[in-house]
Amino acid sequence: MSWVKKFLYLVVGYALTFALVFSIPAFIHRRAFDQAFFVWYKDPSPQNTAVLRIEQRKNRLIHLQDSAIGALALFVVACGVYGVSQLWKRYLQDSRPPSAQP
Repeated sequence: MSWVKKFLYLVVGYALTFALVFSIPAFIHRRAFDQAFFVWYKDPSPQNTAVLRIEQRKNRLIHLQDSAIGALALFVVACGVYGVSQLWKRYLQDSRPPSAQP
């Protein structure tokens, strides 16, 4: 298998893992967001709405960053499990006596 095809498999696998991890809801508790929300709740003026939107965007970016790191960790573990299973399968095939091999 060529390295381009392997690289493509890795990219697609990571993208699917990222989509899975990103779809999990996350609660990000930040004091700045809480303050902006309560100020907006008491006085929903355009200035307070703008500050709240900025804080919401920061929360989305934090969720995106955390999802990328989590997906990378999950993908590395999954690739490790796959690699170990392939090594184990190869070990079992090599350790059989010659008469048992097809």
